[in-house]
Amino acid sequence: MRVFHNSVMTRAATAWKSTQFIPLTLVAFALTSTAMWVSPKAVSAKGNRSCFGSRIDHVDAAKIARNTVFIAGVRADGTLTSSATGFVVRGRHGVRIVTAFHVVDPDAGESGSTLMVFFSDGTPLGIPRVVAATASRKSTLSGVELTVDDLAVVEIARFAGPAAVRRLSRLDGLQVVASGPLLVGETDGHTGVAWGYSGSAAVDQEGHVVGVLTSADFRGRVSVNLATIQETKTDGRPINVATTLPDRSLVVVEPLQDPAIIQELQQATVPSERRRTTKVVFAGFPSASCASTSARLQPAASPAGAELLGKWGAMDESDAWWMPPGFSIRTVSLSYR
Repeated sequence: MRVFHNSVMTRAATAWKSTQFIPLTLVAFALTSTAMWVSPKAVSAKGNRSCFGSRIDHVDAAKIARNTVFIAGVRADGTLTSSATGFVVRGRHGVRIVTAFHVVDPDAGESGSTLMVFFSDGTPLGIPRVVAATASRKSTLSGVELTVDDLAVVEIARFAGPAAVRRLSRLDGLQVVASGPLLVGETDGHTGVAWGYSGSAAVDQEGHVVGVLTSADFRGRVSVNLATIQETKTDGRPINVATTLPDRSLVVVEPLQDPAIIQELQQATVPSERRRTTKVVFAGFPSASCASTSARLQPAASPAGAELLGKWGAMDESDAWWMPPGFSIRTVSLSYR
């Protein structure tokens, strides 16, 4: 995710109006998460198996959970290097995965790291390949510089095994809304969003994806118990780990309107509705754990959107985040469970 964050670039700026968003996919520095490289085994795919449990507050929670995927960078020695999110869309081309482009940018990943996709219960899916992407650019709204057109569609170029192929083929996918404006909002759930939420679907109350979470800023800290993406107890239930998240966030949501993106998805899209405020939920993987929160969005170019951007641009930095937390897991197994 690109964050409206108090970085070195911000400190070099002359005023809050020149604050910039920076990449916010959770990237490891010297973290200890590792992957055990073993051969996959057969497994019966249970469509609703997920680490999110009851955390997604939505009537279509099970559908959102099963169609949300974990995207991670893994070094040759198995060390986890990044954590992000994507979601499944089914169209006439078959199954595709949508995310933020900076999550899958081949020029941005660590050298020697392989990008991998996992189902939301941690079962490995495979290695992705970008099939459509937008050309990111800078845009200034209300005196705040944003990076926009940060979207990508991927397919699985190499599957982890036959069971992964079968399970992906059975997913129903999320329904996307055609077009719409750039949206901004504040989280109103128990937590904000953080590193690892990049690429999350913004799902409205009707179950439609109104855009992709690509940028954020956040303040405060709260400790919550979250299930890890993969580690489980002996009975198969996820292990809950105390995880620190922001208690509030500004979020930027990009609409799915680029012709190349829409052409690749080849889905019968839902027409966009003009609404002053749109209530949405996000499901994502901060610190490689499974979390969800909600927000109320408005068009970034609207008076309410401009006011919100100005508010966050002028916000005190005393409780800002300066670097991402560590991952909440020790290993990411590539075997089927």
